[in-house]
Order: sequence, then structure tokens, then C-alpha cells
Amino acid sequence: MLRLSCFALLLGICLFSQPLLSLTTVKSSGEQSGKFVLILSSYTYETEWSTALAKEISSKLQDVRSDVEISITYADISGSTSMLADRFAMQGAFSYGRLSALRSIPDVLVLIGDESWMLYRIMDLRGKWEQIPVVLSGMHSEIMHDYSAYFAHRQIPDSTLVPLSETLGTFRAAVVTEPDNTRRTLQLISQLHPDCTQLYFLSEGTYSDAYTYDRLLRAIHAQAPHLTLTELLYTPDRMDAVNSRQKRLPRGSVLLTNGVNPRDFAPEIPVITLRDMSYTHRIPQGGYFATTDALAAKSVEAVLTFLNEQVPVQPYTTAADTAFYLNRTALMHANLNGRARLVPYAISRNIPPSFVMRHTRKLFAGMLMVIILGFIIFRTISSHLYQRSLRRLFTQYKSLYDEYLSVYENMPIGVMLFDPTGKLLQTNTAATELLPDESLRQHIFHNSRSDRTIDWNGYSYYIILRRIASENDETQDNLLFIVVDYTEMEKMRKDKERIYNVFNFAMNSSGIGVASYNLIDRVGFATNAWYQLQNLKQTDRQNFIEHPTLLTEDRKRVQQYLKKVRYGVSQPFLQNVRIIPRSGETHFLRCYIKPLEYFPQEGCVTVAEIIVNMDAKVRREFEIKEFIKKAQANDRLKHAFVANIRDDILQPWRNIAVLSEELLAVDDLPRRATLYQKIETNNETLLELIRQFIDASLNDSLNAEIPPSV
Repeated sequence: MLRLSCFALLLGICLFSQPLLSLTTVKSSGEQSGKFVLILSSYTYETEWSTALAKEISSKLQDVRSDVEISITYADISGSTSMLADRFAMQGAFSYGRLSALRSIPDVLVLIGDESWMLYRIMDLRGKWEQIPVVLSGMHSEIMHDYSAYFAHRQIPDSTLVPLSETLGTFRAAVVTEPDNTRRTLQLISQLHPDCTQLYFLSEGTYSDAYTYDRLLRAIHAQAPHLTLTELLYTPDRMDAVNSRQKRLPRGSVLLTNGVNPRDFAPEIPVITLRDMSYTHRIPQGGYFATTDALAAKSVEAVLTFLNEQVPVQPYTTAADTAFYLNRTALMHANLNGRARLVPYAISRNIPPSFVMRHTRKLFAGMLMVIILGFIIFRTISSHLYQRSLRRLFTQYKSLYDEYLSVYENMPIGVMLFDPTGKLLQTNTAATELLPDESLRQHIFHNSRSDRTIDWNGYSYYIILRRIASENDETQDNLLFIVVDYTEMEKMRKDKERIYNVFNFAMNSSGIGVASYNLIDRVGFATNAWYQLQNLKQTDRQNFIEHPTLLTEDRKRVQQYLKKVRYGVSQPFLQNVRIIPRSGETHFLRCYIKPLEYFPQEGCVTVAEIIVNMDAKVRREFEIKEFIKKAQANDRLKHAFVANIRDDILQPWRNIAVLSEELLAVDDLPRRATLYQKIETNNETLLELIRQFIDASLNDSLNAEIPPSV
């Protein structure tokens, strides 16, 4: 493991030592040389075009002359400030770019951007600065002849500038200019987007952007008058306005950029660039420009000429590889590959490789080393943890074994191990105390071939038999007997059985069925009367919940109640139910069910059920109802009979009263005899009606069957 760790460490040193050694060599060699090159950019560090050009010049110069010290500084000049502020920014860049107090004046000065050259002319250059050669990179040719054409909107008095003629004659200068790419850019737009009528120019407000905007206006006026150009000022203090504006950009328009990467917002319209730029944010579809690599190569040639104390052959040089550069990936996404094929002398330039692709080897080697180191660390930690776990397990095993021996010797259950021949191999203290007689042990060995209970001299022993593989004889197993003193439990079982018989006899004698059962596992207990009242067999234990002999609607009511009990209902169930035995006669039962225990998480929901035969009571209630119905019917007959004979009785009664009054008032004997005769006739009629009423009442009373008292 230690050797593997050392190998990984050496591998890492070999992988990363070469860049460090080269950097150290460059620095030490630079310290030995007296050459110093200052690269000053008029832009900010965030401007990708100028930053990429400065770094490319530094890299190419370092590759050729490793003995040269290089410093890059940025003036951060903006067109929105005053000329005095820009001059102070220029002086600050010079101060920031010097290496030390002794090396503040460079051997060669490289200026990037037209603004830096113009402001350099304004500064009071005397003494050693008059002899410093200047390399101007990325300039426009107009500023070298007439600054007013470049800064038409910023008039500067001639007295503030060193005359251009004297400048060219006094300073040793080499100029690498950019081509006029505005006309060729409009040509590219007309070929890729022929329907475009609106152009938007993304500007940071610098002098270079203002100059490019003016050149675009002149090119549009001369070449494509149907196009309109609008400037979008892109500054940090105007980001909200730019973001709101880019959301309203119309479809079919094109966005132009002079090296400004629209990284803070992503317009939906296509982007065409007038300068070389890295494709890290919004991807341009293409452009006509000189690459930073070409500008840097020409600039390095001029720097090397001045470092060798020679005069440049061509003081004014234009970047040679200016061409149409098309981004095939962006054009493919925009479905413009067909139109791109018509662009003459176009160079395909896809998205540059990512950081991972550029440093694949280093990343692979680093990841390999990390994996190896991780594997070594993992194996080391795993081995250490494994050994520690083994030690801990061994300690736990010893502790458990000691506890096992203590439990084995002191457990209240007897344990005996016999070999196949019946020889006692091992026993514990409890077995010796429970089975002191050797004959009893032999009896257990020869007669107990399964779990069973043995009675011996008034004691009961429960024997559990298990077979264990023998270490000496592979064909036969040793016999392990676990002996439990079952005397008290057997006594309790008999007492429980006796109590159960008495309870069962009492319930059977009283005709009351009692049952208690668990609704989850359907295990329970019931008296004989419970089975008899429901006409069930005692061997059918699953009928505790089903109640199969009940009438269908009654069985559903009972089962629904039991289902509610399983979900926590505690109210009892008290109703009459009906059963239909095989004989076909319906019997009535009074059923009372009460929840006893409710522990569903432990699998226990117990209920008690009591049933009583209600046939006699139901039959008595039926007879009473029938008697009441008959009495009510007789009463109705009596009322109807009285209603019918009431008029028959009243009529002779009235006749007798009228005839009696007339008899008292008449003295004529024949008339009185006639009245007597009529009174006698009405009396007989009245007596006959009364006799019929009495006979009918007696007959109804005799026909009614009075039930026994309830």
C-alpha cells in the first residue's frame, strides 16, 4: 500500500512539474534580460476583442523571445467621458503597467485601439519617451492621416496635438491596421438575410464604436439605402433599458457588434460581428474581419524588429488573412446552410472547443491521479476499518460467548445433549436439578422422539427434541433435549378445564350461549349452548364471524357491526335475529355483542357475544297480539249491534209512554181496553229486543278465549 502511494505521488509530480519549471525558467530568464515590452489597450479588460489581442501578442512574443518581460495594462477609455479624464486614464495605465521604479520605461510600446494612439500624441513626450518605438495594433488607416475624419463629433484643437507630420518623422512607429469591413459586412448580410430591412448596432459608447457606426451609415447610404440603422447603447447603467428594448426587436432584423459580446441579454435576431470575438455567450453567425491571430502575428513582427534595433520595412501593414468567417453551427441552427454556400471565399469557423476539450490530456491525467489516490485512500481506510471491525467483532464474540455460557449454566430450562448411542455428552445445572435420576434421562432418550409431555413420579415434563449434526459421525446426528418442568402448567390446565366444564354446564343449563373471539385472526372460545342455539358444529371454528345459519338480512347487520368494531366503534349491538335450521322452522334469538379489547396494532380486536333463545317470548307476544285483535273485532261488532237495535228499542218505548198518557186521560172503557192491548203488544216487542241483546252479549263472552296472564 505504501509503495502504491509513493508511485501515485511521483506520477503527480511528473505531470505538473513541467509547466512550473517552464514558468520558472521564463521568469528567471526574463529577470536576466533588460528588455521590457509594455502592451497598453485603450479598452477595458471585459472587452473580449482587445483582451484577446493583447494576450495573443504576449503569447506569441513569449514563444519567440522568452527573455523579454511583458506587462499588459488597460486604460478603460470611454467616449462618454471628457478628453481630460481619458488622458488621466492613459497616464494611470502607464503607471500601473510599469514593472518597478527602475523599469518604468519600456523598450517597445504596443498600443491597441485608435483612442490610445490619439491620446498618446496629446501627452507631453520628451526625453527617453521620444526614442521609444511604438507598435500600433488594430488601428484604422484614417486616424493615421487625419484624426478629424475619425473623430468628427469630437473637435480637438490642433494646438493640443503633436502634428501628425512631426509624429511620423519623430517617432519610430509600425502600424498594423484593420481593413474597412463595413461594406463587406453589408454584402454578407444581403446574402444571408436578403429580406432584412432593419439593422441594430450594439455599441459601448467608445470612440471606435462611434467611428464604426459612422462608417456603417456611409456604407448603407452608398450601398444599401433600403436599410435603416439604429444604435443600441450597451453600458452597465443602461442595462434595464437595453433589456426592455431587445424584447421589442422586430423579426427579420440583424444585430451588428464591433467586438461587444451580448452576454447579458440574448436577442432572438441573428448576430453579425465586425471584429474577431470569442464565442462564449451569444454566438454570431459570421462576419468579415481580420482575426486576432493575424493582427498579433504582424504586431509581433514589428516588436521583434524594434527589439533587434532595426527599421521596419513596411511601417503601415494591414492584416493579411481578412475574409468571411462563417459559424457553421449557428447557421445550421438558423437553417441558413444553403445561403452560406453562396458566400465567396468563406472560411468555416465553428464554436471553439470548450475548456474540457482543450485540456483533455491534463484533465484525464489529473482525474487518473485522483482516482488512483482515491483508490489508495479508500483501500487504506477500508483495510483499517475492516481490521477495526474484526477486532470489535472478536471482542463482541468473546463477550457474547461468556454471556452464553453464563445463560446456559443458569437458565431455568434443562438442556441435555446425547450422542446417537444415548451417551450424555453435555448438560446444564437446571437439567441436573430437574432430572437427578439417570433412569429418567434414559427413559427420555428412548421414548421421546418428538415433542411431548412425560409424567414421572407425580411430575410432568415437557420435552422438546432437536437434532444437531455430530462432529464425529457425519451419518448420524446428536440429540438435543430441552426439558421444561410442566407440573404447575399441567395443574393449571386441568383446573382451567374443570372451570370450563362447570361454566359450560351452567350456560347449557340456562340456555345462554356465550362466545369470545378475535376479529383479526378469528380465534376464539364458545360454549356448547352457543353452537346449539345457532345450529352449528363445534368443529367449525371459522363460523365465529360468518354466522352462516342467520337469516341473510340479519347476518348482514351482524357482519356490518363487526366490521365497524374493527375500525374503533365501541357501542354494543343488541337486536333480535332469526335462524333457519334444516327443519325449516324459524327460531328467534336475542343477540348482544360488546367490544372487549381493541389493540389493532398488536393484532387483537376481541368481542364478547351472548345469545338467548326468544321463541317462547316471541310466541307469547304473537298470541297477545292475536287476542287483542279478536277483542277489538268483538267490540266493533257490539257497537254495530247496539247501533242497529237502538231505534228498534226506542220506538216501542215511545209508544208505551204515549199510550200510557192517553190511558190516564180516557174514561171510555172500550177505548181503554184498546189502549191496554196496544201497551201489552209494545211491552212484548221491547222485552223480545232486550232478550236478543242479552243473548248476543253472552254468546260473544263465551266465544272469546282469554289467554293466560302474562
